[in-house]
Amino acid sequence: MSDLLEYADQSARDLQFYLLTGTVDVSHLTVLCEYYMNWGSTRVRFGILGASHFVTVDTADGCTLNEIFACTKLDTDRPTLMSGPLGTLSSSVRSCIGAIRYEFYPSLVSWDEGEALLNEIADLIHTADKPNQKGLSFDFPCHETDTRVPRTLVLVETVDTRLITRTVHSYPSEDEIVFTTSIVDLKK
Repeated sequence: MSDLLEYADQSARDLQFYLLTGTVDVSHLTVLCEYYMNWGSTRVRFGILGASHFVTVDTADGCTLNEIFACTKLDTDRPTLMSGPLGTLSSSVRSCIGAIRYEFYPSLVSWDEGEALLNEIADLIHTADKPNQKGLSFDFPCHETDTRVPRTLVLVETVDTRLITRTVHSYPSEDEIVFTTSIVDLKK
């Protein structure tokens, strides 16, 4: 599908974080690939957007939480628990909604500093074939002068009451990589 996309000059500095409740339509954000998985009685949907990633968690008791990290402004009427650009987020974001405890950890590093971790997560995604671990990867068109490929990776793993999502968003033209880890913990 990346052959159908044209190069878009996006910046890590354009990334916006959104934490929302309720059903959120992400179709206008160009869903490039997505995956659904069941985690006990909880339904998890995650995907790669034309401008980054999303994760939606629907619990059996009707609580829905959405994490959207995108290089575009989100236009929604859904209640927003938190939002902000990457540069204004602290090193951790925490919230509780219903039976869900949520944590989000973003970091921006140089390509040299993050390339080994990018490759490690890519390898995990390509070998993720366990019921509790799934991953998505998408390579975007690059600028004609770049030798490295812009890529988004999403790796989701369930461990007991926790859903752990690790993402990578690489920006070779800026020589930067953004990593995120989010943890959804269903309180017992």
